[in-house]
Amino acid sequence: MAIGVWLGSHATGADVSLSDASYVEVLEFDMGYGDVSEKEVTGTLRLRIRGTKAQVVGEIQAIQKYLQKAESYQARGLGGAIVSNEYLPVYLYVRLHGTTDDVNRSPITAARYSITNESIYKWDVECIDVEYLIDFTRRNYWEGAQEAVPLTTKDIDDSLAPVTVHNPTDSGDVGNWVEIASADIAGDLPGSTVIYFQNVGGAQNPLAVHIGQWLKDDESYPSPNEIIVMEAENGTVADPADVIAAVDASGGEYVDYSETYPVVSPIELVPIAWNLSRQELQIYDGRYYKFLVYLYDSTNASNHNYQLRLKRGTTVIFEGPVGSLTTLKGTASTDIRDLGVFRLPPMEEQLIGSPHPLMLELVITPATTAILTGAIKIDYMIALPVDGYRYIQSIGPVANNDYIVDDGTIGVIYGQHIDGNYPDIIGYGNQILLVPSYVNRLYFMVNDDINYTGSVNMYYRPRRLSIGNYTA
Repeated sequence: MAIGVWLGSHATGADVSLSDASYVEVLEFDMGYGDVSEKEVTGTLRLRIRGTKAQVVGEIQAIQKYLQKAESYQARGLGGAIVSNEYLPVYLYVRLHGTTDDVNRSPITAARYSITNESIYKWDVECIDVEYLIDFTRRNYWEGAQEAVPLTTKDIDDSLAPVTVHNPTDSGDVGNWVEIASADIAGDLPGSTVIYFQNVGGAQNPLAVHIGQWLKDDESYPSPNEIIVMEAENGTVADPADVIAAVDASGGEYVDYSETYPVVSPIELVPIAWNLSRQELQIYDGRYYKFLVYLYDSTNASNHNYQLRLKRGTTVIFEGPVGSLTTLKGTASTDIRDLGVFRLPPMEEQLIGSPHPLMLELVITPATTAILTGAIKIDYMIALPVDGYRYIQSIGPVANNDYIVDDGTIGVIYGQHIDGNYPDIIGYGNQILLVPSYVNRLYFMVNDDINYTGSVNMYYRPRRLSIGNYTA
């Protein structure tokens, strides 16, 4: 039989054959189908198992071992009484048609198995020809073999080798991204990724990495580089602020601001604002962004709360959440403040014509009543697109040349040192998926200064809602 069906884990691959034609063959196979919105689907396998009694028992035991592992893996996060010692998902592997076709897999989340009444009778009379039924539930996708992802940066095109990413150094020359061409992403569903991020910027304690994803479907749009990083010195700076030249600041300058808080309401200061033109708002495209303010120096930073306010003229049309400290810089005192996620522009203005210019204000308020002066040093603000978003942080130090491995295929994240792996890495947000039919661009921001460099390489597995005789 040309069709191939196996059970196996992520580690073993296609291991136990359900269609070897020696002892086991497939009589009926409903792979399970459902709407794309359904997380799981159900299917059925009807097998014929032949051989001596010992051979049939051996085949059944091997099959049931994997089906139980599938149940145990799903139960491990639910307080299940039975826990497999192999903390890896179990897959149904399938190859259709010819022996040279691709093998695809789908994770099994539940299974029920049984033997037909006729087979029980045959067993009793030593006529070993057993029909074995498996009713299974699986994730509603099939994924192919893991492939290396060609990465493009501002310095190199379509590299399968690790590429260098930088922290933002200048809004006009941003090298903090990698891009994947739409032609390099197969399948019809978002594909899981394995991201290797190597720390080559010196030992970090902790290391924190923000990853924001931009899906680009209109090739006529300009690159988003120019609006991702907003330099403080390019904004409208309030008196008595000074623009200070510094070689270790993005764009070569930062804004030094100090002013007494007013004694009447509202007790707030607006040290800086950015004017957003119609052209810039068209690039923002009504998408959602995570706004992070990078402070040049953390002196007095914890004395204040931070917020973004969007205005049209003098009218406030949106206020973001009050920001808090997100990541301390690993080797010095710079702070990154998280000012929340919101849409820009906030309305469906692109449906009715060009959006009207807006002003984005950075507002600070005192953290306690004892704080009388607002004093901060602002380098830049970054607007990370969040078509996908991932925040990764180490619990302890990450040595120079260590890797952080974010494996979205099996849902794990860990550190990788020269002498082995370590678990004390935490990931927040969904792991990154590559979306077919779009150019996928990933922006990185690390809790370090503009001299920081990291190295990135990626792998992915293309996913499909259904499988057939196709060319990957």
